[in-house]
Amino acid sequence: MAWEVCTWQTMKNFFVSCIDNLNNMYNTAVGMFGAINPFNLSNPAVGGSYAASANLKDVLQGISDVVAVVALQLCVLFFLLEFFKKSMDLQWVKWENVLMFLLKLIFAKIIIDNSMAIMEWIYTVFNDLANVVNTELMSSTGGTFIPVRSLEDDATASDYCNFFLTAEEYQYYTNDGGFLGLSRTLKIIELSPAMFIAQCVMLITGIVVFARVFEVIVYTMIAPIPFASFASEEHRQIGIGFIKNYAAVCLQALVIVVMFAAFAALGNELENLQGTYAAGAWGILLKVILLGLGVIKSGSWAKKLCGAI
Repeated sequence: MAWEVCTWQTMKNFFVSCIDNLNNMYNTAVGMFGAINPFNLSNPAVGGSYAASANLKDVLQGISDVVAVVALQLCVLFFLLEFFKKSMDLQWVKWENVLMFLLKLIFAKIIIDNSMAIMEWIYTVFNDLANVVNTELMSSTGGTFIPVRSLEDDATASDYCNFFLTAEEYQYYTNDGGFLGLSRTLKIIELSPAMFIAQCVMLITGIVVFARVFEVIVYTMIAPIPFASFASEEHRQIGIGFIKNYAAVCLQALVIVVMFAAFAALGNELENLQGTYAAGAWGILLKVILLGLGVIKSGSWAKKLCGAI
């Protein structure tokens, strides 16, 4: 065999590398839901890999306690404003009004003192639901975005390469590949932009999934401040809106996992779409872009579901 610039083995290695990179990014993004819990970094679900780190829950509790001091001052301010307003409207004539006013103040104080527990409970409810769906997803797909096949045997290699090549291209590149295999090089160059963009989109998807954890942390730290608004009937919508937005951030995990499940199922159909715009590397790119756009929009979808918009 004459010396070739790009052998068939080199071309197959390119395909394997592309698929492996996409699958690793996909597996990392999906795995974050079970591996990262801002309320417990020593999660046994990941084998205690974070056990050596400081427990973030203690840090959150410390910051939340500091913010609670400011929140209590706001609570007193809301109390005085409400007291002044009701005094001007002569609403203290009935003892029921006085009792309800004091109960609202006590209620706001209890919520502020237990803000950390409330936030953790909301997070746990939605995250446990997302983890159940995530477990089913990982078991059904084997943690792969694109179904993996062995390339050791040319018979299975043909199926694997269908994600990138048509049947005619497969026969051509395995048997010839043009002068010194240059046509294989040109094909790799042709497919490289699509796969590079696909990997960039998957990277952005992983960043969005990870950024949600920071949203949960920020919401948890500042929770006592909006909770102080429950001391005032006029301003309590601030606290209600805050809870809705926080619930939406937690629900976003479930929306993303369901989206991953849908596109993982779609991935099994790619190999049956030869000869269409959804086939080959550009078909994979199309699928990845749709997934990326869905993940980016997942936050607004979750807010709509929680009535936060």
